[in-house]
Amino acid sequence: MKIDPSVDEAYTKAAASVSLSKERQLKIVYTPLHGCGTTSVCKVLKSLGFEVLEDSKTMNPSGRFGNITFNIPNPEVAQSFDTALKFAKKIDADIILSSDPDADRIGIMVKHNGDWVFLNGNKIAAILTAYVIHKRKTELSGRTRIIAKTIVTTNLVKKICEKNNIKLIGDLLIGFKYIADVMNTLEKNERIDEFLLGAEESHGYIAGNYARDKDAVTGAVWLSELSAELKKTGETIIDYLDQIYCDHGYFKNYATEIRLLGASGREKIDLIQKSLRNNHPKSFGKFKVKSFENCLERKPIVSETDKSAKDILIFHIEPIEDAESIKVTVRPSGTEPKIKIYFEIGTSRVSKNKLAETKQNVERVSGELEKEVMLICYGIIGIDFPERGFLLFSQLPIEDKLKYFEIEREIENLRNLDDKKERNEKLSLIVSFLGSNPVQKIDEAFCAKHGISISEYLDL
Repeated sequence: MKIDPSVDEAYTKAAASVSLSKERQLKIVYTPLHGCGTTSVCKVLKSLGFEVLEDSKTMNPSGRFGNITFNIPNPEVAQSFDTALKFAKKIDADIILSSDPDADRIGIMVKHNGDWVFLNGNKIAAILTAYVIHKRKTELSGRTRIIAKTIVTTNLVKKICEKNNIKLIGDLLIGFKYIADVMNTLEKNERIDEFLLGAEESHGYIAGNYARDKDAVTGAVWLSELSAELKKTGETIIDYLDQIYCDHGYFKNYATEIRLLGASGREKIDLIQKSLRNNHPKSFGKFKVKSFENCLERKPIVSETDKSAKDILIFHIEPIEDAESIKVTVRPSGTEPKIKIYFEIGTSRVSKNKLAETKQNVERVSGELEKEVMLICYGIIGIDFPERGFLLFSQLPIEDKLKYFEIEREIENLRNLDDKKERNEKLSLIVSFLGSNPVQKIDEAFCAKHGISISEYLDL
């Protein structure tokens, strides 16, 4: 069945209608990460008058994702920008936008003070929240306005909403369908015009009333026009985000994972979740648990799918140092063989002259917390995890992480070979089990031991 071009035209018009600004003076590099975003993100931005330069090496549709580092076309992974970043530097672009292969999620890197900065989905969510409230503030007085987010999306969004008297529906289960359900309910009650934004931490956003799923276009349009507005004053989105921190508090949100393959892996995932639920720790090292939530206690549970969606454990930690709130959330992935662990540390409002120090302190605390939580999880399944293991690429299966420490000595011994070509060939063979870009996945852990990279160590 052939779809009439009018359908595509109607979509482009509807998606473009989320625009909130006329500013367009910006040089944008765009990559669809070998996906279909050229037909939506790129098309809508160009229809609005933006200068969009396409990264030629990643524009072609390809299920092999050959020009993407690690072959992982995911805006959540900073390395997925590597190819487009080279192009952006060459043409002196202002921002890089990427969408995942089905173009429902958006990613961004921003040129700031000469460096390129990657923003995760939670930072983008906070930026979009502040932006839409600012742009629509003249119509907010005396009227209900609603923003919806999932339970693992940053509570910085909550802080922004509270200060601006915006109603937040913020305890939604993980999955964009729950945001879509909020929209459907609003539309049914003839209140859809109250909806400002739906956001999830994994780079998914929606505005308007043209779709009931996340769409990369919403974020692409707003991030582009906000960047253009800021460029006029010599600022960037990084400056904008820092001001949000000063006004509402600094929040560090990030996620990691334990990837466990096969049937035995599934059993270990279930064991971790069951142990944490039934015998939840009273502390993670020095981090004392203040309260614990088991989302399976959210009744009713209407189906196995509903039960799976509610298999979420939340640990609220006693604040320490600069932190005002600390939260750890654990859940099995619904689509991949892994258990996901989300960390959030939030502070109170921060003065500009204290922001850098606060960020540094929170970074240190978050690193300590992550290790303590992960070590408990590894202990449940009988794994003695090396300290440097936390420096390996997070998406490696646990078996591969442990195997790295078995073959590390083999890598070191390559230094004794006189022939550089032979060293390189044998290195490739040793690390081949790690898949694409193998050295990049382990280099940080190697460098932590030797002080130099593998290529420097082996003079490659």
